[in-house]
Amino acid sequence: MPQTLKQQRFVEEYLVDLNATQAAIRAGYSKRGARTEGARLLANAGIGAAIQHRMQERAERTQVDTDYVVRRLAAIAGADLRRLFDESGRLRPVTDLDDDTVASLAAIEVKTMDAGSGITEHVAKFRLADRVRALELLGKHLGLFVSRVHIEGPPESAEDIAKRVLSGLPGRRVSD
Repeated sequence: MPQTLKQQRFVEEYLVDLNATQAAIRAGYSKRGARTEGARLLANAGIGAAIQHRMQERAERTQVDTDYVVRRLAAIAGADLRRLFDESGRLRPVTDLDDDTVASLAAIEVKTMDAGSGITEHVAKFRLADRVRALELLGKHLGLFVSRVHIEGPPESAEDIAKRVLSGLPGRRVSD
């Protein structure tokens, strides 16, 4: 677990946007060294454990976890427009739609218009959430779109890679 107040503050700030550099700045570390300090703090086992613990608490509190996200993406990807209409082809009230159908909607706009002779007409426009993007994210989650990378040279430790990246040194050649 983090020992100092500054480290505890870093954990809190990191959970805001998962940006180590900005979290380090907001926690009180210097702007000049924030990138390096953020990476160093993330590499600290105690801080990493604290972040994981807090993320788990948040997932339990909000009931938003991987299963929730995958279920929502599946609802968007599998949206069936027929569920929006009743048997006679009229748009169902939003309160009558099932959760998956509502989750697949990005926007609904209803305009009330006077059709004349005391007749009121309702015109509804709806926009579905991006189904292709939902399918793409589901595919990535399932490992369907894996890039193959060939790395030349001897293996490096995670510590060596971090030092090289933070110091701005060039890396080994990577090819597809």
